[in-house]
Amino acid sequence: MQINASKMKANAVLLHSCEITSGTPGCYRQAVCIGSALNISAK
Repeated sequence: MQINASKMKANAVLLHSCEITSGTPGCYRQAVCIGSALNISAK
């Protein structure tokens, strides 16, 4: 998610929800998350 946000020139990621998945070989724990890429500026 952070890589995709970086490609969009975003400098923040806001996570809306995550779901823990199990049974992925080689992984202790894996999560699938949905979020938004944001461009935050200080004014």
